[in-house]
Amino acid sequence: MLLGPAGVFVLDTKKRDGTVRVEGDDLVVTNELDPTVSHRDEGLLRSARGQAARLHDLVAERNGRAPWVQAVVVIWGRFPARVHVGNKVTVVHGRELVNWLRSQPERGVDVLALAAHLQPGRHRRSPDAD
Repeated sequence: MLLGPAGVFVLDTKKRDGTVRVEGDDLVVTNELDPTVSHRDEGLLRSARGQAARLHDLVAERNGRAPWVQAVVVIWGRFPARVHVGNKVTVVHGRELVNWLRSQPERGVDVLALAAHLQPGRHRRSPDAD
């Protein structure tokens, strides 16, 4: 998880040997030595969306409201697209991650307050909190 002025990001990093492309909610990895051989990581993007949704719900439970939580799958390997924006998930090459994050607009997230709500042992928003 990453918190910053641009919001909350759930990062799921993957190292893949071969050439990676996105098809629906799957990553397809093609063997570079034999392009007729490929492997499909089924549901990887669906899983990343689920992680972001669970974090959103946790923050909402602890804070009373929650900012948008962006799912990001970070690819370390050959990913010619460099950045792919899909259904509530962004897939980005590891070397592009910092630039991509810097390009995200600020969303007015109070990072310190949000981080406090995510501390272990903090379960619910206090009734007198404003």
